[in-house]
Amino acid sequence: MRKAMLFYQNEEFDMAIPVFQEIIKKQPVNYRAYKDLGECYVKTRQIEKAVSSYKEALTIKPDYDQAVYGLGNAYDISDRTDSALYWFRIYTGMKPDDPSGYIRMSVIYMDLPGTVDSSVHYAQKALNLEPSNQSAYYTLAMAYMQAEKYNQSVDAAVKGLSYDSTNYLLYYPWGLSLFFQHNYGLAYQVFSKGVKYETQGTDLVRYRAISLIMKNTPVETYRFNHEGQPRFQTFTVHNMDKLDQRIRDPLDRYYYPTLREKFRDAPLSMGLDDFFMYYYGFASSDHYSPYSMSSDSLDHYLGAGRYKQYINRAEIFLSADPTQFPVYNTLSMVYKLNGDADR
Repeated sequence: MRKAMLFYQNEEFDMAIPVFQEIIKKQPVNYRAYKDLGECYVKTRQIEKAVSSYKEALTIKPDYDQAVYGLGNAYDISDRTDSALYWFRIYTGMKPDDPSGYIRMSVIYMDLPGTVDSSVHYAQKALNLEPSNQSAYYTLAMAYMQAEKYNQSVDAAVKGLSYDSTNYLLYYPWGLSLFFQHNYGLAYQVFSKGVKYETQGTDLVRYRAISLIMKNTPVETYRFNHEGQPRFQTFTVHNMDKLDQRIRDPLDRYYYPTLREKFRDAPLSMGLDDFFMYYYGFASSDHYSPYSMSSDSLDHYLGAGRYKQYINRAEIFLSADPTQFPVYNTLSMVYKLNGDADR
């Protein structure tokens, strides 16, 4: 058992599985080994085997709450929602003072159409048990946001951050609730606060950039699509000639050489409309080469984890050709990995 748990703690789940199987052969009523084996199967995405292991544990010990929770989790990550809810309800009946079961039910209901009220209910129930529970505040804030109750979402996120201001997850519903109310300046400030606490990924950096772009965008030039993403709206595919006229008219705000200079000298002042028209102008120029592989020479620096070298080479590369747009995205992530979120 010590050997199996050592593999498990080191996240060597494939190595732990045969050891747990050997334990079960020697001790067929060892319900803990069945539960631990189930968790290894979950970690290695062998969900059906995980379900069988958890059920074996419950056959031996029907009141084993950890196996009940594991079974709910296995069904949840395999998108068998009804079964997941069934087992989490059993878990909350067995462990009514544990907020984790209510939080999991809240998350499941959040993703089901027409059940946001249930999501809010269970998140609040978790908070009644543990008023400082960060996961419950995050779930509650996200549920309110999905229900378009943006003020309540902000209140929940801010209350959660009053217990722990370093919880970067809570900056998502706070900032996005402001964003969807078109308060882009405030959203930018919120995402900027959260960036310094984000330990994985660059999503807050991305949302911060989008908020700044939308802050600079004339309201009449965009709309939100069905996924809640802003899209440039002023022109359609039916009036491409007008697009061409505007990027070629020296007196127009979308004159391509003017946008090119703005992109080079003051990109933080550009709006969604500016970026769209700049890219359209670039795509209409003789320099447009959508399948260019000229940036491939940078990739080996990433593979070797040589972030400083990548940054230096990429900046030189972009100074020579500022229209290599995919490089900016990768460069942003590399800056974050190298500890420079502001860049």
